[in-house]
Amino acid sequence: MIVDAHDNPQDDPEAVLLSAILWSRDHGSVTTICQSLSREDFYTDSFGIVFATIKDQYEQGRPYNPASIRSALYAQGDSSGIAVGQIDSLISMLTGLEHLPGRVAHYAHQVASRSYRRQFRAMAEELNKRGQSFPESELYPTFVEEGKKQREKWEHYRDHYLFEQ
Repeated sequence: MIVDAHDNPQDDPEAVLLSAILWSRDHGSVTTICQSLSREDFYTDSFGIVFATIKDQYEQGRPYNPASIRSALYAQGDSSGIAVGQIDSLISMLTGLEHLPGRVAHYAHQVASRSYRRQFRAMAEELNKRGQSFPESELYPTFVEEGKKQREKWEHYRDHYLFEQ
């Protein structure tokens, strides 16, 4: 079960990952995470937006600490996807979560794993729909095509050390 951010964010791997990144000084792990995860890997939209902002700040050589991310979100206004009136409470909630400083890569693995499983389920649902309506001659090629896409995503995560090899 994926924990909604409005339940207990301390139990949400996405929230804990963001908290760990916001406080992290482990630039090697942050580099790997920014290269391997994307906004779409986050189930909770606001967490994906915060991650995308962290990633943008990091890629531009700017700080990605809580104050800098808060400022970057404010600079975007409501166009960031987070209402300006919710930025302070969101960043405060994230920065107040407990995490183990040396475990940022572990938290990224949890986010990647959940994202991969969501993608896998979506693929299976799509194949099920196609299995009911596609001509038989297109079923196997469709299966192979979708399987290759899923394998590419798994290899991407594996190659960035988010999955065990």
